[in-house]
Amino acid sequence: MSIEPQAVLITGARAPAALEWVRLFHAAGRKVYVCDSLKRFVCRYSRLVSGSAFVPSPKDNTEAFIEGLVGLIRKYRIALVVPTCEEIFYVVKYRNGLEAEGAAVFTDQLPALLGLHNKYEFIRMVEKNGLPVPETYRITSEAELRDIVAGSTVSQKYVLKPVYSRFASKVRIIERSAGGPLVQAPDSLSPDCPWVLQRFIEGTPVCTYSIAKDGRLFAHAAYESRYRAGMGASVHFAAIEHPAVLRWVETFVAAEKLNGQIAFDFIVDREGTVYPIECNPRTTSGIHLFAPGDGVAETVLLSARENGVMPLIQPPVGRSSMIGMMMGVQAVRLGVPWAARVETVRDMLRSRDVLIRFRDPLPFWSQLFSLWELFNMSRRRGVSLLEASTIDLEWNDDG
Repeated sequence: MSIEPQAVLITGARAPAALEWVRLFHAAGRKVYVCDSLKRFVCRYSRLVSGSAFVPSPKDNTEAFIEGLVGLIRKYRIALVVPTCEEIFYVVKYRNGLEAEGAAVFTDQLPALLGLHNKYEFIRMVEKNGLPVPETYRITSEAELRDIVAGSTVSQKYVLKPVYSRFASKVRIIERSAGGPLVQAPDSLSPDCPWVLQRFIEGTPVCTYSIAKDGRLFAHAAYESRYRAGMGASVHFAAIEHPAVLRWVETFVAAEKLNGQIAFDFIVDREGTVYPIECNPRTTSGIHLFAPGDGVAETVLLSARENGVMPLIQPPVGRSSMIGMMMGVQAVRLGVPWAARVETVRDMLRSRDVLIRFRDPLPFWSQLFSLWELFNMSRRRGVSLLEASTIDLEWNDDG
């Protein structure tokens, strides 16, 4: 029996990207419900949601989390579940039970997601398909790390990061010339916690966010990553046209026959070679570059129940969004030349804040409640505020 997707459930509703999905599906005429394992999450305060719910942590209490989703599917007659953060891995692991309740799950199968999420296995997937990759190693000991770095006959820069990580929160840039001091290994490096060592590529960072069905793209956004929170997530997103990157994404997605949401980070070198750095098989900030009139939500709803070729949707070049609070920090931080401050302010004036809407103002102010809850969680668990934002839903090869 085919189901007309009327009610949509969005999980991971703490994220501004989830709020973008709320607005897109609401504009498409659907009832939207949201849930999260935070009690004060951003989407809860949107006037566009028909209902919101607290669910247990998918990482710490997976069974209760899935039971919570099943209860919401039954209560609201949910026809489509859209995971947005790393809870996607727990959702897809138990998708058969959710689909048995009559809800389609907007994601690929678990094996594909796991390969894309693992920063080493992703590079091997790309290499298998004949696409260029940066020199990449899986490191499990200090001896392995030193052997590779010490083997450099010329000065060389490397990027060191955990196989499972997010926001570049633990990324290290290391450089050692021949005969230079030995590299210090991270304390957590072990066979149970491997890291990736990757040759540093000089070039222009480009990020993409795409949506696919059976290996064909039907939505794609590319944007340069000019403003970042440290070395991590972008806080400003301006749509660009990059044919070489688009061809790369189309080639890889088709080769792997991917479905759902796929986001990539690239470096494009001076010769124009596109090098993949990592992949996020979930919603990322690229969703902010789409507007209701683009038809992304309608196409997702259509793809949930039908097969066939759909035209590629792309945002117009120059459309931009920002995380306003973080862009404000960029404008006032110490040590930045005045010309750069002026340029930052100009980019802010040209961009739409991802939270602020005149007819839906509360999510912007509610981020203060969310930050307070995350601050308390960071203190309880002894982690940074950034790590606390995902610690209860992240997937680190959790079986």
